[in-house]
Amino acid sequence: MNEEIDPAMETARLGIEAEAFLISSLGRYLFDRAEKEIEAAVERLVDADPEDAKLGREIRNEIYRAESVMEWIINVVNDGRTAHAELRQQDDLAGAG
Repeated sequence: MNEEIDPAMETARLGIEAEAFLISSLGRYLFDRAEKEIEAAVERLVDADPEDAKLGREIRNEIYRAESVMEWIINVVNDGRTAHAELRQQDDLAGAG
């Protein structure tokens, strides 16, 4: 049973750390910076020459990178919340039994 709980506990802990990061000054700064980077890249993409495939690819990669970092952190938070709910459910079942 401990083998099942340990990964969930670790995931829950990591999720808590990620949430704390998101509300920290650094986390807010990095998310804000990523959003601004995405907005600027989208504007450059709209204004870019549609014939310039290399530039378009470079800009799309910038957008993808910024979105990916944001998504990774959000996924850690969501996975942590899910793991926490599962642990609470297991605890409730163990207490009822």
